[in-house]
Amino acid sequence: MDTLNNINVLISIITGCITIITTVASALSKSKSVQTRLQDASIPVNVRISLQDQWSGWGLFARMLNGIIRGGLAAVVSTLVAIFIVNFFFVFQTHIALMKEFSNAANSQDASNVFNAALTNFQQVLSFSNPVAITIGLIVGLLVGVSTGISTVTGGSRRERMYW
Repeated sequence: MDTLNNINVLISIITGCITIITTVASALSKSKSVQTRLQDASIPVNVRISLQDQWSGWGLFARMLNGIIRGGLAAVVSTLVAIFIVNFFFVFQTHIALMKEFSNAANSQDASNVFNAALTNFQQVLSFSNPVAITIGLIVGLLVGVSTGISTVTGGSRRERMYW
C-alpha cells in the first residue's frame, strides 16, 4: 500500500509540474505574440496601452499565477471526481450481484451477512487504491488542468482579442 501511495504522490507531482510548465510556456508565448502584434500602428492607443499593461511585467506575472492556481485546482478536483466515478462503476457491478444475493437470502443472518458485504464493498468507492481508476483520473486531471490553465492565461476581452 505504501508503494502505491508513493507512486500516487510522484505521479501527482509530475502532473502538477506539467500543468505549471504548460501554463507558463503558453503565457510567455502569448505575451511574445501580443508584443509582436503591438508593433502594428493600426491598433488604437487605448487598446495598445491596455495590452501592454496586461502582457508585460506584473500583469503577465498575475496572469501566470492565476492560470497556475486555476489549472492546479481544476486538475486536483477533476482527478478526484474521475477516480470516484471509475471506482463507483467498478464497485456497482459487484453491488448489483450482492443485492441479488440479498433478495434471495434464506434467513435474516444470510441477509445481514450479504448487507454487511455490500457496505464493505461500497467503502471501496472512496478508496484511492485502484491503479486503473488512478490512471484514468490522472489523465483526466492532466487534460482538464492544462486546458484550464491555458484558457485562463490566454483569455481576454473580445475587444482586445481582435488585435491579437
